[in-house]
Amino acid sequence: MWKWSSNIEKTNPFFLKIFCGRITGIDVEIFLEEAKRILKPHTGVLAIWTYTFGTLDNPIVDSIYHEFHHGLLFPYWNTKQRLVDDYYELLVSLFPYKSTLRQYTIECQVETTFEHFLGFIETASACRTFRKQNGEQAYQ
Repeated sequence: MWKWSSNIEKTNPFFLKIFCGRITGIDVEIFLEEAKRILKPHTGVLAIWTYTFGTLDNPIVDSIYHEFHHGLLFPYWNTKQRLVDDYYELLVSLFPYKSTLRQYTIECQVETTFEHFLGFIETASACRTFRKQNGEQAYQ
C-alpha cells in the first residue's frame, strides 16, 4: 500500500491539490486530513479523479463483463474498489469545504479490439489476485 507522506511544514500554503489515480491504494482519511492542512481555507481546490471500467455498447457482452467484474472477481478486489465503482460517492461526506463541493463526471468513449480489452482487464488487481490464489488453469 502506498503511504502518504508530506515534507510540507507550513499549513495552508496551496490553492490546489490534485490526486489522479485509484484511491484504493492509499489511506483516505490521512490523505484528506493532509489536504485540509495544506489547502488554503475557502479558496483551496482539491481535485480528485479516477476512471472506472464503464459499460460496453454490446448489451450481451456488457452483461458477461459485468458478471465477471462484479460477480466472479468481487471477492478478489481491494475493499476500496467499491469506492471507485461508486465514483467516490461514499467519500463525499469526508471531503473538506462541503459548502463549495462540486462533482463532475466526464464520460469518454473508447473504441478498442477484443484483444486489447481483455489485456486491459487482465491488468486489474483482482485478476492478478485471482490468478495468484487459484492458478492459471482456473483463470483460463
